[in-house]
Amino acid sequence: MAPPAATVFCDFDGTITAEDTFDAVAAAVVPQVWWPLKERLFNFELNLRDAMASLASALSPADLAAMVEHMGEFEPRPGFLPFLDALDAAGLPFVLVSGGLVPLVEKVLGPHRHRLEQLVAATVQPHPNLNQGLEFHSPFRSSEELVAKAEVMERYGQGLRVVIGDSITDLRMAEAADLVFARARSAIGLTSAASPTTAGMISMMWRPCSGLRGCCRQLLPELLAHLPGVQHPGQFLGLAKTCHQR
Repeated sequence: MAPPAATVFCDFDGTITAEDTFDAVAAAVVPQVWWPLKERLFNFELNLRDAMASLASALSPADLAAMVEHMGEFEPRPGFLPFLDALDAAGLPFVLVSGGLVPLVEKVLGPHRHRLEQLVAATVQPHPNLNQGLEFHSPFRSSEELVAKAEVMERYGQGLRVVIGDSITDLRMAEAADLVFARARSAIGLTSAASPTTAGMISMMWRPCSGLRGCCRQLLPELLAHLPGVQHPGQFLGLAKTCHQR
């Protein structure tokens, strides 16, 4: 079987869900811990790996259970499952890559996990010293990120690397991508980044609500434009048809 022409790597919080669910559940369960960390994170005073380590050390197993329970209030955007249908029709694998936690993601996407090529997020374990909270682990850790999304792309990417994201947690992944679909906040950060990798990168405004449908409709022509010599291959016909029917 020929390898896929592209692999789609997609963020979870605020991308597959309409709301940043990790932010919502952390703020609901441990606001006194999360709010100062979030402020430092978005002011670039703290990197993702250190912020998540600080959060983990402050959480008890009961806190984690409360966060997972709170995640039950959320569901994927309405366009998510039709988007997966379209990618399946085109033979394009979908890799979910989250900087959050596996149990939180699975609370929302558990029934659909079999549709994903991979689900990559951090796992949770008790701290060896039971008085020091929890530990978050990922085989894709870097000096900056608990889940280094660009490394996930390197491991699982086949063909063109397409990224869909929404926040600063997706910046490194977007820099390593061939094609990027980003909401306004991410697009601003990406276009203002003065690095050679972002200079030639395509950044699109990806709006909420119908965002996945809009992304789906734009994906076909953009893929064709970036695949030299490809003239509407048959594997993309289902993607085009499905996207425009939604």
